Amino acid sequence: MEIKNDQKWPIIGHHNIVSYLQNSVAKKQFVHAYLFSGAESIGKSTVADHFIRSLLCLDKQSGQVDCQCQSCQQYQRHLHSDCFTLSLAEDKKNIPIEQIREWQSALSRKSFLSQYRVGLVNGVEHLSLGAANALLKTIEEPSANTIIILLTHDSNLLLPTIISRSQVIHFKKVIDREIFLGLLDQGIERQTASLITQLAQGLPGKALALSQSADLLSQEKENIVEILNLWQQKLDQKWVFLDNYLKNYEGIAKSKQAQLLLDRMLLIYRELYLIKNNNVDSQFLSNWQEELAKIAQQYEWQKLLSIGDKIFYIKSKWLYNPNPRLMLEDLLLNI
Repeated sequence: MEIKNDQKWPIIGHHNIVSYLQNSVAKKQFVHAYLFSGAESIGKSTVADHFIRSLLCLDKQSGQVDCQCQSCQQYQRHLHSDCFTLSLAEDKKNIPIEQIREWQSALSRKSFLSQYRVGLVNGVEHLSLGAANALLKTIEEPSANTIIILLTHDSNLLLPTIISRSQVIHFKKVIDREIFLGLLDQGIERQTASLITQLAQGLPGKALALSQSADLLSQEKENIVEILNLWQQKLDQKWVFLDNYLKNYEGIAKSKQAQLLLDRMLLIYRELYLIKNNNVDSQFLSNWQEELAKIAQQYEWQKLLSIGDKIFYIKSKWLYNPNPRLMLEDLLLNI
């Protein structure tokens, strides 16, 4: 039995993943542990949310948001007696073994309302080594009717044994058209939806956040102006910008911030490429066409293409270079 069209989850993209999980629910065929892996804001939490709703639902509605069954209503209020969530506390660097043991204890109890008990670990990469080994024991010796869902931004940070004992589901970036159409379905005006789509860089969660917050979207627009200025600054000004941009970040946070700058540089490059190719109608950043045209005039075709090659090369090598600033300096030297 497959899920009917009127029971589809309201999710942008990830059709194959959603279909697989929905049919698992319909057929009641599950593995004991799922590992959802993908970038931040890519949709892992949203898919997990609907999957859990479907597992716990009592009314055969596959966990629809408007389901009025007792289980779905409790889950909606974060009070479900058969769902146990674990995540990193804001003031902590990792999830200690004490927390995972409390989570395990709660998960081992007999289900109260639904057929299944569900344990969710959001940010499994933050588990301490002791906590990760304790989690592994739960995965290796699961209780009956217990389903574990693990979320991670980077599966490379996990114990190989956790990965090997879980059903790994990789979330890839969603194509722009699906995000754009999803925003239109939300009632977003077309020009704004086009801008948000490009700013989202394939991340549905980011697109929805931008569409729901005028302040956040305004900040992103300011970031665009900042990057446009960067393309036109002298070298010493670029170094000052880079110092200020990265000074409050260290470690993984610094790498993420640097990668965000690289994505924004790629966004500007795309617009410049379209202008040089006389394809203005395909531009997303229509509010800055005059400024972009001015920058595009400064570059010959081959120079612009070499900048694009440099951006894509840096992105391809990002995971293997421990010095994000050095990579950005290399790029800024070429623009």
